Amino acid sequence: MTERIAPGDLDADAWGTRATLVQFSTEVCSRCPGTRRLLHRVADTRDGVTVLDVDVTHRPDLARRFTLRASPTVLVLDADGTPRSRFDGPPQPADVERELSLLDA
Repeated sequence: MTERIAPGDLDADAWGTRATLVQFSTEVCSRCPGTRRLLHRVADTRDGVTVLDVDVTHRPDLARRFTLRASPTVLVLDADGTPRSRFDGPPQPADVERELSLLDA
């Protein structure tokens, strides 16, 4: 999982200066709102970390490109847009924190 992603690929203006948490969700996902809140809580405690929510309901091209099998799927991108980890389904807060800490190491 080393393919660099450009912000425009996901209709974003820019990535976070340290990391970006990308949540792929769908309109009917019952677990997505809770995951979105969790990601924002984690990002709010770290400078330079942003959250991007991408609804793939009307973007099947993204679902194929990222081989989405679960909703939500969360990617942790470094500042350059390179995926460093992936969670298929809702992640645990400690797991997201750990992945962000690995970027700081």
